[in-house]
Amino acid sequence: MEQEKTLGRILQEIRQSKHITIAQMSDKFKVAAVHLNLIEVDKRLPSGELLEQIIKLFDLDGNTRDKLYLLLAKTKLQDKIPDAVLKKIDLKKDRMPDKFINRIKKDVPKKKTDRIKDAIEGIDILTKEEVMKLAGDLKQPVAEYLMLAGYIPDELLQLLGYKDFEKFLKSIAGFKDPVRIDKVISGLVSAIKGFTD
Repeated sequence: MEQEKTLGRILQEIRQSKHITIAQMSDKFKVAAVHLNLIEVDKRLPSGELLEQIIKLFDLDGNTRDKLYLLLAKTKLQDKIPDAVLKKIDLKKDRMPDKFINRIKKDVPKKKTDRIKDAIEGIDILTKEEVMKLAGDLKQPVAEYLMLAGYIPDELLQLLGYKDFEKFLKSIAGFKDPVRIDKVISGLVSAIKGFTD
């Protein structure tokens, strides 16, 4: 079984694929080359601001952006959040989640585009942008569609940048009851949906 790539390894592969050296990134971001190297070998984590600069420099798509932010959050919080919560952060997509497929089967009219047919059949994965457009076209809640599809709504990504939100997530680690953890997660999902509806 292939081991999941780390944040540092992914950032290194992206940088190398664009033929940019650590020294060039150091000059561009005004950050020590040693610091950038330590990030790539998973000895340090980038700040949210530095990660956003990297995303913009390499013009990364929304899916890659989400994955990088989720890996950053998961790495920062892995010792502080119960496994039950971490398992809900799905970073690997081989096909669209069953809940999403069932929902679009119900919501999409009989005439389906080839992309939607491929997603339903598990042949292809819709991008975050495609899911957002599909929800808009069908007049369905965008945040709900994104969550069913396994993507993180932009509002949640913004919350991840706030220190108070990180403190809140850390407080979940104190809960020993999985039912209570699920209730907190459901409440958080409802709150996010409230912001986006």
